[in-house]
Amino acid sequence: MKPKTMPLPLKSPFGAKELFEQAEIFSIKDASAFIIPANHGRPEKPWVWIAPALADTSLEVFAWYIKNLTQAGISVAGYDVGEVRGSPQSSARFHEFYQAMIAKAYASRPILLAKSRGALMLLAWAFRHPQHVAAFAGIYPVCNLLSWPLRNKPKPVLEDYAMSRDQLLQVIEKVNPIHQLKPLADAQVPIFLVHGTDDDLVPLSENSELVVEHYQSLGGTVQLDRLPGMGHDETVDFLENQRVLHFLLQSKCD
Repeated sequence: MKPKTMPLPLKSPFGAKELFEQAEIFSIKDASAFIIPANHGRPEKPWVWIAPALADTSLEVFAWYIKNLTQAGISVAGYDVGEVRGSPQSSARFHEFYQAMIAKAYASRPILLAKSRGALMLLAWAFRHPQHVAAFAGIYPVCNLLSWPLRNKPKPVLEDYAMSRDQLLQVIEKVNPIHQLKPLADAQVPIFLVHGTDDDLVPLSENSELVVEHYQSLGGTVQLDRLPGMGHDETVDFLENQRVLHFLLQSKCD
């Protein structure tokens, strides 16, 4: 039996409209980016990079984290390049966003916060630029191209990589985040994950548990919060998780 849980309200008191009223919106080439500045500025300008940050994905799912982070003096930012899956090409676009943030004098090592497929976007950028990552937190993160992406939603994957399935499988270990954790471990990037044990869409065993297994074998620091009986749910258990917030607040962003 699944444990009782409290669903998120249909309308968050700190919803997307209020968030964007505070945000700085800007463009990089043909894509939109945003920064929600911290309420109390700090000279080092720490920030959390969230994903996905798609135009059709309400920021209400991140609203609780954003509210708490900005009140603690940590800005939050994101970049919408569409339904990408971590190819070298889309990672290069994410790096343009990173460079734009640095040009705005934000910290050179952001903390990454990803939900579901957002983990592919951020981890793919992160393993290519480990020296620019302070920490990574994942909410039922998609870390493995061979799991949900190629099994359930192959079209966006193959479009992003501009390859056939056979071509991608030939190079999978070079591009799959789950196989490319060593640069992050070598850079001593801490990881915190929260994942439901009954997640049928993004299975725990194929994603977060593999990250733990691989990262620990590489000498990396990783924590996994397994939520018994939980699936791929937008509930307070995931989107208002105190342990995730504590990890974000305690991570050093410089």
